[in-house]
Amino acid sequence: MELSTFTLILVALGGLSLLVLRDPRAVLVGFGVQWFGLILSFMPANIVTGSNLFRAVATEALTAVICLAVLAMTLRNLQALKLSRLPGLSDERRRVLQRAESAAQYAPSSMSRERLIDDAWLWAVGLVAGIAGYGLARIYPLGAPESGMLAFYWALLAAAMTLVVHGTRDGVKMAAALLALLNATALALHLLSLSAPGSMSLGLMAIVRIGLCVGLAYCWMLLKVTFSSTNLDLGPLFDGRDGRWATETALAVSGQLPTDEERQEEAATQADPEGGAAAGG
Repeated sequence: MELSTFTLILVALGGLSLLVLRDPRAVLVGFGVQWFGLILSFMPANIVTGSNLFRAVATEALTAVICLAVLAMTLRNLQALKLSRLPGLSDERRRVLQRAESAAQYAPSSMSRERLIDDAWLWAVGLVAGIAGYGLARIYPLGAPESGMLAFYWALLAAAMTLVVHGTRDGVKMAAALLALLNATALALHLLSLSAPGSMSLGLMAIVRIGLCVGLAYCWMLLKVTFSSTNLDLGPLFDGRDGRWATETALAVSGQLPTDEERQEEAATQADPEGGAAAGG
């Protein structure tokens, strides 16, 4: 098997994992596989070989190790953290968090019809993105090797589709997709440059991605601790913005959401408690 074929397989599998997989740890593993494939794409991409090639590959590999280590360690620590054990919580809030953690831990992994349809749709999106990337690489090679441009388009489209589909729901996939966009940009710089990028360019790209990785890891911590997101999704962030933590969290765990009439009645009661009590009597 040629190196270019092996590289494209890694990039394709990593891009599909961003779209299709649900487990956060599996998503990070797939993202690491894609990043390794992009590093291998640098080898035929550099016009100047020798020390410049070694410097580019070593810098990219070190950046990947640092970013993946930061994300993996943060994810492991946050998954082991129990929100219900944090100090300073009220009894009601602690009971709500305990029920939410129990529901997330013992939720059955049933293959319902809706989940199967959702998975099939994600696979279809990944297939369309792959076909589109192949077509773009054939139509717009931009003077670069076709295998390198195919890896670039596949990484770019997979990251973009992940942001569109999961960007407002899954914090882990959003972080991986943002970093994948920067990785595709770094590959494009190597492919389209007249010579191998210098030390300044390589260092700047590495610093930007490491800084973004640290910032995203800190955002995960805020989602977990401040907004009480048990699985690092962005739902509690929007609930907190709308002021629905206290009224809907316990109901959402049991699967019963208040109707519009109940919300209006509760708001009227809070605004005029004496009138609400008289109406009830």
